[in-house]
Amino acid sequence: MNSGRYRKFSWLMILCLIAGMLSVQPGVYAEDGVKYSHRDDFNSFDSSFWTVIDKDGSAMDKVGVTNGILRLSATETDNYPLLMSKGIPISMGDQLVITRRTYAHPEHDKFAPGMYVTEEVDNSWNTDRNRQNHILWMFQHLYFNYDVGRYPENTVKGNIGYARLDGFTKANLVAEANYGITRSTLDEWVDETFIYDTVTGDVSITSGGETMTFEGRPLEYDFVRFQMNPGGWYTGQYDEMDWIEFKVIGSGADSLIEDNTGADVVNPSTTGQVYYVREDFEGSSLNSDFWYVYDNNGEAYSRVTVANGELTLPCDQVDNPPILMSKGIPIQSGDIFKIKRRTFAHGASDTYRPWAAVQEVVTDAFTTNSADALGLFSFQHLNFTYDPGRYPGGVTQTNLGLYAAPGQTLSTLPASQYGTTPLTLDKWVEEEFVYNTATGQVTITSDGNTMTFTSKTLDEFFVRYLMNPYGWGTGHYDKLDWIEFIVERPGAATNVPTSGQGVLEGTVLSYDGEVPVAGVTVNLTQNGQVVTSAQTNAEGSYSFTAAPGTYDLSISKTGFIGANYSNVESTAGVTTYIETIMQVPAGTAHGAISGYVVNAVTGEFMPGVTLELRQGLNAQSGAVVATLTTDEDGNYGYKGTPGYYTLTAKKDGFVPKVFSASMMSSKENVLSDVAISPKLEAGQVRIVLRWNMTPADIDAHLSGSFANGGTGHIYYSEKTYSSDVCSMQLDVDDRDGGGPETITLTRTSNGVYTYLVHDYTNKESSDSRALGESNATVEVYIGDGAAKVFNVPNQPGTLWKVFTYDGATIKPVNTMSYESTAGNIH
Repeated sequence: MNSGRYRKFSWLMILCLIAGMLSVQPGVYAEDGVKYSHRDDFNSFDSSFWTVIDKDGSAMDKVGVTNGILRLSATETDNYPLLMSKGIPISMGDQLVITRRTYAHPEHDKFAPGMYVTEEVDNSWNTDRNRQNHILWMFQHLYFNYDVGRYPENTVKGNIGYARLDGFTKANLVAEANYGITRSTLDEWVDETFIYDTVTGDVSITSGGETMTFEGRPLEYDFVRFQMNPGGWYTGQYDEMDWIEFKVIGSGADSLIEDNTGADVVNPSTTGQVYYVREDFEGSSLNSDFWYVYDNNGEAYSRVTVANGELTLPCDQVDNPPILMSKGIPIQSGDIFKIKRRTFAHGASDTYRPWAAVQEVVTDAFTTNSADALGLFSFQHLNFTYDPGRYPGGVTQTNLGLYAAPGQTLSTLPASQYGTTPLTLDKWVEEEFVYNTATGQVTITSDGNTMTFTSKTLDEFFVRYLMNPYGWGTGHYDKLDWIEFIVERPGAATNVPTSGQGVLEGTVLSYDGEVPVAGVTVNLTQNGQVVTSAQTNAEGSYSFTAAPGTYDLSISKTGFIGANYSNVESTAGVTTYIETIMQVPAGTAHGAISGYVVNAVTGEFMPGVTLELRQGLNAQSGAVVATLTTDEDGNYGYKGTPGYYTLTAKKDGFVPKVFSASMMSSKENVLSDVAISPKLEAGQVRIVLRWNMTPADIDAHLSGSFANGGTGHIYYSEKTYSSDVCSMQLDVDDRDGGGPETITLTRTSNGVYTYLVHDYTNKESSDSRALGESNATVEVYIGDGAAKVFNVPNQPGTLWKVFTYDGATIKPVNTMSYESTAGNIH
């Protein structure tokens, strides 16, 4: 409830509120009129922007930043710490928008964690806690039972926001128009949006999906700052933030936007958009974490100028211009990659062709080794009259976009691989580059004119941007006013990893595997501590961005048995899909599980296999609840308490196999066949695919491109391949559901192998989700080592591209697409 106090807003304020409720957009600075923007994802504590004090002075020891979460703890009775931001510049007529994700935990009933905004005369920290007359408004997660008369309407549990027109006015004396109330959001992660109108003083606060509005007072000073404290009178209480973003919206131009490129550039909130970063070239130097500059002699930062919000690349040495290179941007096949920029190119003669290029690369690190990159397309402002035969179509004075594969000559490129628009030298123009990674189509718009041509499809996991003021002579230069990089994943609204982080994604379904379960709380923990939390959406899905390391999951929902899932590995730059969890309804009567163990190479049932049963999912250590043995038909069974279990199948000469099972009260869960792999010799590789009983026919494909130029493709139609450099074989081909399908490589060559899974049953369907819902797993064994396990993404598609292997390293791909013809798979 917000007590019925809805106030009149300006249209700008309404639009900002809607944007804040629907989409928190980290790092997005493209809105008209954004004068200031700053985001902190708490990857570390930024002491240039934040300070912490308490009654005794500096209190940095009372704040912790761990795994992207900032925590303020009430460690001393009535002397909690205060987190204080630097002053943020603002003017009368502006609007202040603050968005954040927060979690407040009370240990007792005397807890009022609060944040508030004050106005300041400068941007320095003012640590005078008695300067209360400058408070514009406050907001508290209130749990305050002992003094019911302290707050308006005797509020004791709820969120309350109020404006204190006089810094010493008690909360219970604030007029009705000056406060608002929503439901309590203690002990849950919530997104919040705060909007302050400097002219009217109106304040709007949205927390946990509910909105309050109330009156404040107009702005008087030139700066505002944010403050936060875990207000309480006991230890053990704390207030946390996952991230926070500040924006000042006014009539200022884009050139006033503060550069914040160094912040976390993941955008998990906008539908389809999974990466966004903008560079406005404020300051006097480049962000060397994102940009690298080099020439023929190596590093060349000194040859680039950044001034007045513009970057200038000069051709000041004959035939040796500098090259500007971005960091590798994470991407996957099926994504749409967009670049938007405002640029100005000046040619001092007719031998000038400043260009921009996009390359696919194997790493996000800066590398100038040409072997590490393959060009996807390039774009040139072409003023190049002396050699009309150099370019396709004999073009000389035009904008030219093109794709040239290795070995192709520019002048003979087919028309499908290039496009032209009118030349745009010597004027500022806005340009957009759009690359479809799945089809290879490139569309480039420059100064309102558009060209379209075809490039190659994406094979690697990063793309990067290069720019070069190329020419013969001096006096040429190329400028950028701003540039944006965007990765869109159609239909997606989940994270992609930044460099240095990974993404963990999973799904929770009903016990029968048919219905997604929404509203399940999923905690990501490490060393027994909760790192972050999420709730499953309408599709039953959840997602975390996490630093590299090993984590555990705990899931809970009223009416269901809680589950723990162990040993989840986050890998930098990789999206890892966690095994789908079938949630077990609460119940006490015994249930049962049963199944068969088969030989992964022969498909025969395996007697005498020992199975160790442990509680929890993917539990590879800990107490053994029961030990089972398969009978002469390879069958096993167990009756016990409903819940979640892990079984480890062991037999001499075979690699131990770990798999999960859930058990429902008064039900028997018949599991898909479990395939165990005979141990391999050093250098040999085995890949085992298994899934639920539907779809009936799923096929494994392995293609190889060898260093000697040879190729091979193993699947149901070509079950063996043997040459001087490679031998591989499809050992088992399953057509009636469950698997296994097994491929073994007994001899490998230098080259690249690609493993894919094809839904043959639904191959003609252009919208099938059956493969993504099949709980398919792929296990990769190299020598006698433990299996590397891949779980199918719960996404639409009939073709799952799982990984590539170069003879030494397995590289996850995990993309879904559609393919109807098995022979086209490679």
